[in-house]
Amino acid sequence: MKRSSWLVPILALLGAIGFAGTVWGVFVETPVQVSTNAQGDISPASLFFNQKIFYYHVANAFMLFTAVATCGVCSIGYLKTRKMRWDDVALASAEVAVMFGAVVLVTGSIWAKAAWDVWWVWEKRLTMSLLLWLTLVGYVLVRRFAGAGSERLAAGLAVFGTVALPFIYIMVDKGDHHPMAGPSVNDG
Repeated sequence: MKRSSWLVPILALLGAIGFAGTVWGVFVETPVQVSTNAQGDISPASLFFNQKIFYYHVANAFMLFTAVATCGVCSIGYLKTRKMRWDDVALASAEVAVMFGAVVLVTGSIWAKAAWDVWWVWEKRLTMSLLLWLTLVGYVLVRRFAGAGSERLAAGLAVFGTVALPFIYIMVDKGDHHPMAGPSVNDG
């Protein structure tokens, strides 16, 4: 039995406890968001319970970025050294990134529907996030089904996907990425 074999169940238990704690914190402890206008009436811009999804959306986005960066760095390490340890970590982090990316896209769409009454708009940041996720799905599919030599092709995909991270991060603060199809946030 390996020395670190006890570590996996302990970390899994701590992860489960942490997840239960976040669910409790988000759905019980955090207040519901209600906006009022100048007359004291409840504003149409109020998100009420729907704003709580934002806590999962942002956290999963940060984890997505971390997993993609790990995948990209390990893929560069693999391309440079051809050591399978690098490729193994890159594949594992890509699989995790696909999961986090799916959560980010779904929770972002739910947030957008609640906040702006649209599920999706084809603006730069959202489209680039979708392309990043599709690149990661492509990475996992290439690694699983392309056969011998797929490691290098997949590593190239990972490096390509990693290059998108700074652009997506910078676009969060730039421009008009919030559609105003629904009630305006500045109504009250």
